Amino acid sequence: IVDAQTHAVHHYECLLRLKRPDTVTNDNNAGDNTVSAGRFIMAAERLGLVHLLDRRALELAAQTLARYPDIHLALNVSAATVKNEQSAADYLEALRGLGPAAPRVTIELTETVALGDPAVASRFSVQARALGCAFSIDDFGSGHTSFQNLMAVEADSIKIDGSFVKDLSVTPHKQTFVRMMVDLAQTFSVKTVAEMVETPEDAKLLKRLGVDYLQGYLFGTPSAAPAGQEA
Repeated sequence: IVDAQTHAVHHYECLLRLKRPDTVTNDNNAGDNTVSAGRFIMAAERLGLVHLLDRRALELAAQTLARYPDIHLALNVSAATVKNEQSAADYLEALRGLGPAAPRVTIELTETVALGDPAVASRFSVQARALGCAFSIDDFGSGHTSFQNLMAVEADSIKIDGSFVKDLSVTPHKQTFVRMMVDLAQTFSVKTVAEMVETPEDAKLLKRLGVDYLQGYLFGTPSAAPAGQEA
């Protein structure tokens, strides 16, 4: 995720992958044994195990923060983890264990969860922020947003859903919607991140619209180590 003005790296989002001992075929690379999250997260949710994946992702992030002392990481947390009192408490305790590295972590929660149950999201946000972490609403614009709910969650940033960003420069109604979201965020002093930025034209327009940060294949693709860092 880069600064919209300078394109300097601001932080990295952690993406979960599963390594299988047998060789499988995925959508991008035949014969690869790495499975993307979309193929196993839903199964983990059905089995009631997704909170364990959230904790494992946090453990790996802690190791990465220790290895690269200058980087900031964003971590996705599932609805099941946040809504369950015990799993939420366990996750927050693990965040506390990060100690001085906690301010280098942003917790991302999807808009569907954050604004669908603002009381739960707000409680989790307040506790995470008290530990020094930042809090972000992911996929913003994909649900039913209200000023009141956005204020209740007390997010530090929102991530504008990629469906509104892709082909932005050639889609006038998307430009209007993104401008409205940026204005909404600025009203509450909330930073904005645009997802799925893939062309220079879209990046330039997002900059003009006042978006703070950009994320997408124009600036980097998923890799096993932070871009520009020693593998």
